[in-house]
Amino acid sequence: MLDNFIKYGPTLLFLWIILVGFIIGFIRGFRKSLILAINALIAFTIAAIIYFSLVNSSKFDSNIVTFINNILGSGKLQDMFDVPETNKTLSGIIEARILKDRDYGDAIYIIVSNNGEYLKTLVSLGYHLFVFVLVLPIYYLLVFFLYIIYLIFFSERRYKNKIEQSDNLDKKYKKRMALGGVVGLVRTTFKGVLILSLLGGLFYMLAGTGERKYNTDYDFKNEN
Repeated sequence: MLDNFIKYGPTLLFLWIILVGFIIGFIRGFRKSLILAINALIAFTIAAIIYFSLVNSSKFDSNIVTFINNILGSGKLQDMFDVPETNKTLSGIIEARILKDRDYGDAIYIIVSNNGEYLKTLVSLGYHLFVFVLVLPIYYLLVFFLYIIYLIFFSERRYKNKIEQSDNLDKKYKKRMALGGVVGLVRTTFKGVLILSLLGGLFYMLAGTGERKYNTDYDFKNEN
């Protein structure tokens, strides 16, 4: 069942996302869909700049640990991950936690602990995921802020009333729902590709190349 989920789940999720996006865009109409899509693009661009700035900052790795511990208390972040307080960086905490946790089985533990590149990949994944979780609320706050601006200055009701009160009789309010659906489709297609890329990267990094390349001559019950 898990194999079927991995095989068909992403495709079904993608189709569901773009279908919902088309329906929402169709209901909103072209103008509202376009404005909100531009708002989402602005928020995404700002959030992406913040994300990559933090990820590529050499100081952030240690500063974020100091910042969190200043709020929660000395060594609290290390306690949450159940690792020694000597780990002063986020990547160090993640690596120590991966090597400490053997719940995934001795076979996988041996592969991870003895494969430096694979361990480095897992640490990098955890690090990027942690930063992503930190930046995600910023994105939604920006979307909310821009939506408030839309309601105040560019709302569909305001636009409709302005046209109806206009002296130009040739100009009529048109919702253009089909075009709105297209905008919603494009917007959610981008969102779906992004989500599937994140999920695909997660599955690939956790499963390696997708093949069980275990050493068949190794007896995991015998450390010698």
